[in-house]
Amino acid sequence: MTRKQLLTLSLTLGLFATPFAAPVPMASSICSVAQAAESSERAIVLVGDLQTLAGAGAKWAPSDMATRMHDDGNGFYSFTIRQMPAGTYNYKIAINGSWAENYGLNGMADGANISLTLDAPEDVTFYYNDKTHHIADSHSYQMLADSDLPVLTGVPGADGAVMRDEMLSDFYETDANVAAGTYTATIAQAGAEPVTQTVHIAKAGNVAFYFDAAAKRIIADDGSIHADAVTHDSWDNVQRVPWGAVAENTPVTLKLATGAGDVTSAKLLLTKSVMTTKGGDEYNPDFDAGQTTAYAMTKTGTQDGKDLWTVTFTPRAYGIYGYKFVLNDTKEYGDDTKPGGTGELKLRGTKPFQLTVYKKGYETPDWAKEAVCYQIFPDRFYNGDPSNDNARDTARGKQPVQHRAWDALPANGGATDGDEWVCNDFFGGDLAGITQKLDYLQKLGITAIYVNPIYGASSNHRYDARDYGTIDPFLGDFDALQTLASEMQKRGMHLIMDGVYNHVGDDSIYFDRYGKYPTVGAYEYWSRIYDLENNAGLDEAAAKAEARHELEAEGQTFSPYHWENWFDIWNRKASDEMGAKYAYHDWQGFSSLAPFRDKDFPGYDAATQHTDLGDYLLYGRNGEKGVIPKWFDYGLSGWRLDVAKEVPPGFWANVRDTVKTTQTQSGDTPLLLGEIWQDGSQFLTGDTFDSVMNYKLSDAVKNFVMGGNAKDADDTLTQLRQNYPEQALYDLMNIVDSHDTARAIYTYGGGKDDVLQPTKADFDYDLGKARLKMAAVFELGYPGMPTIYYGDEAGQYGSKDPDCRRTFPWGSEDKDLQKFYTKVIKTRNEHKDIFAHGALQTLKADGSLYAYERKAESGKTAIVALNNGKAATFEIAVTAPDGTTYRDQLSSKKATVKDGKLTLKLGENSSVMMLAE
Repeated sequence: MTRKQLLTLSLTLGLFATPFAAPVPMASSICSVAQAAESSERAIVLVGDLQTLAGAGAKWAPSDMATRMHDDGNGFYSFTIRQMPAGTYNYKIAINGSWAENYGLNGMADGANISLTLDAPEDVTFYYNDKTHHIADSHSYQMLADSDLPVLTGVPGADGAVMRDEMLSDFYETDANVAAGTYTATIAQAGAEPVTQTVHIAKAGNVAFYFDAAAKRIIADDGSIHADAVTHDSWDNVQRVPWGAVAENTPVTLKLATGAGDVTSAKLLLTKSVMTTKGGDEYNPDFDAGQTTAYAMTKTGTQDGKDLWTVTFTPRAYGIYGYKFVLNDTKEYGDDTKPGGTGELKLRGTKPFQLTVYKKGYETPDWAKEAVCYQIFPDRFYNGDPSNDNARDTARGKQPVQHRAWDALPANGGATDGDEWVCNDFFGGDLAGITQKLDYLQKLGITAIYVNPIYGASSNHRYDARDYGTIDPFLGDFDALQTLASEMQKRGMHLIMDGVYNHVGDDSIYFDRYGKYPTVGAYEYWSRIYDLENNAGLDEAAAKAEARHELEAEGQTFSPYHWENWFDIWNRKASDEMGAKYAYHDWQGFSSLAPFRDKDFPGYDAATQHTDLGDYLLYGRNGEKGVIPKWFDYGLSGWRLDVAKEVPPGFWANVRDTVKTTQTQSGDTPLLLGEIWQDGSQFLTGDTFDSVMNYKLSDAVKNFVMGGNAKDADDTLTQLRQNYPEQALYDLMNIVDSHDTARAIYTYGGGKDDVLQPTKADFDYDLGKARLKMAAVFELGYPGMPTIYYGDEAGQYGSKDPDCRRTFPWGSEDKDLQKFYTKVIKTRNEHKDIFAHGALQTLKADGSLYAYERKAESGKTAIVALNNGKAATFEIAVTAPDGTTYRDQLSSKKATVKDGKLTLKLGENSSVMMLAE
């Protein structure tokens, strides 16, 4: 489950040196999507758990333009939320209505959430600069009015120039054409003493002036180091060797070019990041807190008017590293706002180029590399056992269960919801239903199933677990699960289950806000303590003793794992949709979800090795297994781990150590994959996960099939190929949609998120279908584990969560689409040496054409090509020798290599999956 999971609760050609070749760098220009697609203007959207305070329909909703920021000019944007209540919030910036381009802490693409804590209600204005991508808010930063900005005087050509703080850090800048000379420069600013300083301009031309407001210092950069002559391309397999992620203790060589004579000294700054939360909930690589080592670079010669510099170093420990170059001890060359490729020269504020170093011997399960996976939201797939349809009569607390007919739509607020509550509508899907449809899935070509949570829970999505040791009775029982697992094993299928170990439901045995369960829950305990403190005047120690006495006198027992101590609950009165309460830490502002305290996870820090929570979830006690390994006894082959960034990384390392000693019932190595929406490198260094959900691929494919430039998609995927170890890349859960997004066919057909329960009149079904076929071909041809969201192959559509969770349309499937999926999956399954294990090389990614090659160890090749534009003929340079004939597995059409090129005639919005004969 991601930050968007519970919206319903508020409702290139290179050498085959490796299995994927280092590509030729290509420039990026992000394409617009969603509502912003209709305009060339960039839509800058403030996203986070604060969006609903400003009228948005949901939290963490990049397509909701209610929080679109105002263009203030000069690259600055702002948005104000009036009287934000006291509390802690997390936010970032999304561009053009999707997560494809987003910025977080320090202006990093896909960066960490920014945390904001208010002690009292406050008007807060949020700021963003679209040149540097830096972000700030008025709680901790003062944005000056134009009349209050620093003004530079005393320098002819720049006299009277207004300086602006593009990095939102009180570091102001401007530039102007200035003659060589020595000048007395003055910074004048309203309400401040003037700052006067002598500046020397050695060379006439464009000069950048900076004012460091904190240090009261003026800096002039006359361009003596020619910025256009400084280059390092992280995607060039000569300038960076090895090209991709490396194992620890592997020497790495980097090369840099500068203008001849411009630079007298160059050094590399290499930083090993550490994982921190920066006051928020997510752990992310933090280079500011990391350890930096400087390496002197050697000038190796001069060629074509450029000095060439090189350095070799050997990272000894695995982790996420970043590097940049410092020239003449003044300016730095680092990554720019688009990750990877070439960078930029600045006085300060460049971003590090990433280098992933993984643990030697890192291996991931081969069965996942070869799998074609099918995601099932269990309540909506098939009702195989009507006898369990009324197995419980409450959802959260005393909320009633709402039963819906199979052909009805998911409740989505308003008049069609049926009651005032959310996520309490059930359709009857269950484990028996999955078992009964295994033959259908086998015929489709599916070899793995990822099922959303099946724990005992309150809601229909079941990310609010009640009891990790039970199955929701609406879904069946452990016998039903074992039957499903056994039948899957007979068919050579693997079962992946959703594991939610960051939080549980407030209506759980562990928290027990509503006093339902015989074992004392944390809320039940602490609310009793606070009542005694507040009403009887007891101190905390006395209140604890009395609370325990009262609860035990009522016949309740305390867990030997001390559930009562796993959560943060405060002696502060509050209220929510369920009524009055004592305030507690909730997940992303959703009161139904209570996260565990980070410090209770083993591995939280070096001193935290065994805890009650850790023993319960992982290690077990007294011969009883912990929750996570125990479920393998029921037939699991792997875990998909929810909101992985919000759990201390040391715990995930402990999980890997434990789980990897287990064999599945099929005798395979278990799979560990994390739910990640951004770059997932931090989990792919060999000490935590095998794989992550590849939302980055989903966004790239979406932008391309909807008319975007193929270069943009390939740039995104090139960066992933460079950042991810090969073992992880080939295990990635590749998706085009999921339970957390609008259905791909709906989005591809122009459907809008603000239509909550669309019909086919609200989007172009045929266009969406044509584009979905392209996406399917891309996904099934690409390295990784292609994963199909249930019903996509049958033509099911839907808007954003929860509408994307409609029931499978049994009896009214799109037969043509099912036939197409079956054919594409069959092609992959019959040629695993190519598509599951083969090398990858982009052949051409330009405009409307995206073509890549897959190559098996035997030399057998396949070419996948997509055209998102009008019908056209394309020539593609290929590696196969002249005379090689390729046959399209979808249409049986042939093409033969001539003069090193393959000529393909591709129809509008069409694709081919060609195998060499």
